[in-house]
Amino acid sequence: MVDDSGIPKDGKASACVARQYSGTLGKVANCQIAVTVHAATDTASAVLNWRLAGYGQVAEFRQGLTERGIAYIVATTSSTTAQPGDAQPVQVPYAGVGPHPTPRYPHPARSLKHLALTHGADATTLVRWRARLPTPDRDPDQPAGELSGHFFALRVRPAGRAVRRGPHRGDDGVLPECWLLVQWPPGQDEPSDYWLSDLPADTPLAELVRLAKSRWRIEHDYRELNTALGLDHFEGRSWTGWHRHVTLTPT
Repeated sequence: MVDDSGIPKDGKASACVARQYSGTLGKVANCQIAVTVHAATDTASAVLNWRLAGYGQVAEFRQGLTERGIAYIVATTSSTTAQPGDAQPVQVPYAGVGPHPTPRYPHPARSLKHLALTHGADATTLVRWRARLPTPDRDPDQPAGELSGHFFALRVRPAGRAVRRGPHRGDDGVLPECWLLVQWPPGQDEPSDYWLSDLPADTPLAELVRLAKSRWRIEHDYRELNTALGLDHFEGRSWTGWHRHVTLTPT
């Protein structure tokens, strides 16, 4: 599994530091984004490798996974732009000079939040993705219950400059299609979480939710690494120093 953790920084001299969105911080901030590959189950996870990079909201990251033949479901931001799945580009009139223009979509790409709001909260389905883990203070004879939430999934075509200029756009101007998974808690004015996935078009909603929510094990370990072992306390600037720190911290 692949996950990310934001490491806030004060200056600009550290490796790969920039003003960027961090899911850990819940906002755009001056930080590094540590992207990690894990071996994980519902009971434990182990870090296999670390890099400083972008995550789900970065088109180049998703394209890199596709180029390596790695199917993904990654969290992203509500401001990520996309065309609806059924949108089709149209031919642009030829001006008579230079090469013929590539077909373009007739309407601007919309944010994922806009597409989700247009679809509406009434389209959500209650999905249960796993049993709650037992806690020390719980009566063992009492059922632990299940984790559940309200979701829907749409087919969309992520847009943006990197996607439009990327290798996976067709000669006919068609952008690659993928899943947009949305979680929308009942009674809320807008969704709380968004994911993009290139899993097959016939993937059931329950499977999309299960895979998206399987990050919880890694996020739990991240909290322990940050609060108990000082993963996000590194004050050096070099990539070598950072990599040594993140390698030794979980060890």
